[in-house]
Amino acid sequence: MTFGIFLAALVLAGAIGFIAYYFTALRPRPGTLDWIAMADRAPFTLAHKRHAMARKDALPVLIITVVYAVTAFFSLGSTKAPQAYHDFVDGETVTIQVEGDKPLLVSRVWAYSSLGTGAYNLEVSADGEAWSTLWTKTEQDEWGRDKTVYYWALADGYDPSYALSQDYVKLFKWQDIIPQQAQWVRYIRITGKADYNQQTLRLGKLIFFDDQNQPLSFSWSLTDGETAPDGLAQLFTVDNNVPVAISWRNSSYFDEIYHPRTALEHLEGLNPYETTHPPLGKLILSIGIWLFGMTPFGWRFMGTLFGVLMLPLLYVFLKNMFGKTVVATCGTALFAAEFMHLAQTRIATIDTYGVFFILLSYWFFYRWLTASATPNKKGKTSEGYGSLALAGITWGIGCACKWTVIYAGVGLAVLYVLHLVLRALAWKRGEENAPSPAEPAAEPSPDDGLPLPAELSRVKTPRKRSLAGWLVKTLLLSVLCFVLIPLAIYTASYIPYALAQGNVGLSLPNTLSGFGRSFPVFWENLWGYLRQGKDFRGPSIPRDSLSGIMLHNQYHMLTYHNGVTTPHSYESRWYQWLVDGRPILFYLDDMGGSGMTERFASFNNPLISWAGLLSLIAVAIRFVQRKCGKALFLVVAFLSQLLPWVFIGRTTFAYHYFPSILFLVFCICYLFNDLMECQWAKWRLPVYGVTGVSIALYVLFYPALIGLTMPNWYSGGLLRFLPSWPF
Repeated sequence: MTFGIFLAALVLAGAIGFIAYYFTALRPRPGTLDWIAMADRAPFTLAHKRHAMARKDALPVLIITVVYAVTAFFSLGSTKAPQAYHDFVDGETVTIQVEGDKPLLVSRVWAYSSLGTGAYNLEVSADGEAWSTLWTKTEQDEWGRDKTVYYWALADGYDPSYALSQDYVKLFKWQDIIPQQAQWVRYIRITGKADYNQQTLRLGKLIFFDDQNQPLSFSWSLTDGETAPDGLAQLFTVDNNVPVAISWRNSSYFDEIYHPRTALEHLEGLNPYETTHPPLGKLILSIGIWLFGMTPFGWRFMGTLFGVLMLPLLYVFLKNMFGKTVVATCGTALFAAEFMHLAQTRIATIDTYGVFFILLSYWFFYRWLTASATPNKKGKTSEGYGSLALAGITWGIGCACKWTVIYAGVGLAVLYVLHLVLRALAWKRGEENAPSPAEPAAEPSPDDGLPLPAELSRVKTPRKRSLAGWLVKTLLLSVLCFVLIPLAIYTASYIPYALAQGNVGLSLPNTLSGFGRSFPVFWENLWGYLRQGKDFRGPSIPRDSLSGIMLHNQYHMLTYHNGVTTPHSYESRWYQWLVDGRPILFYLDDMGGSGMTERFASFNNPLISWAGLLSLIAVAIRFVQRKCGKALFLVVAFLSQLLPWVFIGRTTFAYHYFPSILFLVFCICYLFNDLMECQWAKWRLPVYGVTGVSIALYVLFYPALIGLTMPNWYSGGLLRFLPSWPF
């Protein structure tokens, strides 16, 4: 048994011990009347009192946010990458001559490509007469796996090889090409071949290395005597945009081959490549590219920033819900120490934005639920219409980032309907029209025929409110902010699609009329797809308006995701997520068998995952026992993010659990709060202990969360808690 498995056993024992202590501490003590004091006889409600932030909350939230931000932005990625490119038109050939007394001995080639897919035919010659072409062949390595081998072969009598690939998985990353033999080079000839749906393909760098693996700087000129344009002039230049070594720090990895590319295409007004998710997440991502250039730091910046911003938002949410600085501090520290929170926000994908707006919309929604039960400084209460509106708008923004936010809407809808029913019942009981603390219930009335004291004559009699009026206002506002405005936001996010397609009919009348033309065809296609199980008439959805372009893409996304069933070596199902059973490996470099490795994965902090799952069960039990609205709020929020994946048949991965782990942190905090409110329980050890161990695990696993170099004994011995973990 490795030491990692021993540590895993200790962590699991700690999670179980925490839950056991919680139930032991909160059970009624023998010989006392604790069971009477612990019984909640108040009517069931979701409208609990909301607790305000205090001045003392500023310091802990600031410290946690700053410390986490340092760890999140540390070694995020290079701020350097080739920014000048040569656009190879399909079939274009560029031939250069190396200046100097003798040819170069080339043993290695690095290539960095940008937009456009296709391949290049790379040829070299020592005299300009006999040319050798770069070719590939497939061989097996020592483990019996196929590998691509490069070699040079004479070009005479052979068709172009186009061995230097620029397919979609190789964009914005450095390729390392090591032919089996070195080659003397004085002339270099490159021919571009764009894919059938591409007109050009961009090449940023082509760096040659000598037999000592040192990059070659050389002067050159075009053989036709022309002056090289800027992009071509820098193609062979060894400058500070060329890294010392190739790694995730200076190249795209995992799904970064999709989203940063699409963000750049949006910035340049090109047709987007990645169209299987709504556009807004890529548009947010493009802000970092606009600020810092098309560099790894630039395309990862916005996701990391949103990950940092989640922490103060979570702190305020926890303080509003539980009212305790310790609970808010420990809960925020737990999420800051959550592995997936770090790994997912540092990679340039769109999941971060979805989770951020899920958290934001639930916070606004909670403020609406608690508005009627939370007096202000003057003792007055409100209906919280502003919070309800913002909940719907932020939910709509999230939906325009990723469809998984729609699942959060299901949870919000359940809580919304339940709250309306409970408020209506309370109204019927007369509780809603009871005077507030600032309006005395026993004040005399002029109708009684008695003189009023001067101080009471200035107090107005509370106005009796109408249930029907409140319900109509709430429903109308909900339709506006949860349906119409989100639909408008979602449709507007497709403006880059329309502009790239040359569709400038972006006026409101055109969008509305386009919806009227496109929606019936969209529904017919969707109904046929669901009933017949096949794609038919998909292209028939009109795309002559913004709404038509949006609806056409919805059909494409639905049919695409339903067809993602290809097995993946790191795929996992929802029941594996619950126990942190199968992380997804984002990056792996064994560093040539040196005994060192760089690797990182997306998975959960095991203590938060295991203690959180047990806490969720405990919270569900408390809901049944206490009829606690807060407990139901958390259970519904968690299940709305998890249950859809139970019925989804497509290939799934551990990062789909990211939104759910957020609410596990809330469940742990629910138990923290109970322990602190239990007068006879010693709460400091379990509360600070769970928080402290979670932070310690974050420190222990930090190299495997951001890709720092570590020895194999550390990765395989300490960090492999479970046999299924890729360490």
